Amino acid sequence: MRRATMTRRSRGSRGVTGFSRGPTSRSSSGASGPDVCEVFGVHPEAIRRACQGLPSVDEARRIADRFALLADPTRLRILHALAREELCVCDVAEVVSLSISAASYQLRLLYRSGAVTYRKEGRMAFYRLADDTIRRWLREEALHDG
Repeated sequence: MRRATMTRRSRGSRGVTGFSRGPTSRSSSGASGPDVCEVFGVHPEAIRRACQGLPSVDEARRIADRFALLADPTRLRILHALAREELCVCDVAEVVSLSISAASYQLRLLYRSGAVTYRKEGRMAFYRLADDTIRRWLREEALHDG
């Protein structure tokens, strides 16, 4: 196998520092096509701007976990219902056609993730969204969908 030859290029008009690959070279993954850069080049200013406000790995994992909760249709329907009205476990079960046990399990997952909170009134537990973040996500989703 031939080793890729690299020729250093100077900065272009967009501040690109890069290398041209020789005519017989391929990327290490063998990827080629219209959706892959044909030359290696970095854009330092674009990278700097992209890194500003980038979440830490732990914060990204927490956000991804919250989005994973939204990926389940049952939990998504529960969140939509709770965005409109505070509901007890029995009400949630009726709204999404689940047993009380199944609704309670889904609400427990949502509670542990911080998406919902509850209050006790006697022997009843009433659930609501914990904050407006999920309400905004649901509103944005509805705007993009319709």
